[in-house]
Amino acid sequence: MDRIVLLPGGKVIFVELKKPGGRLSPRQKLMATKLLGLSMTVCHLWNAAQVDDFLEREVKRAYAVRTP
Repeated sequence: MDRIVLLPGGKVIFVELKKPGGRLSPRQKLMATKLLGLSMTVCHLWNAAQVDDFLEREVKRAYAVRTP
């Protein structure tokens, strides 16, 4: 995976960033399958808008869990 995102509460997300139109290699697909099999969160993003949406969603989610 390209990036490992660490969030409050011990949340770990493995992120693969691809350029628009890019494809996952067989090795990347295999690694994603293995990580999913370990109940890890895996995300593939192809453009800046997806990155922005991912960060906004996951950061909000992580901090919402911590707020009483």
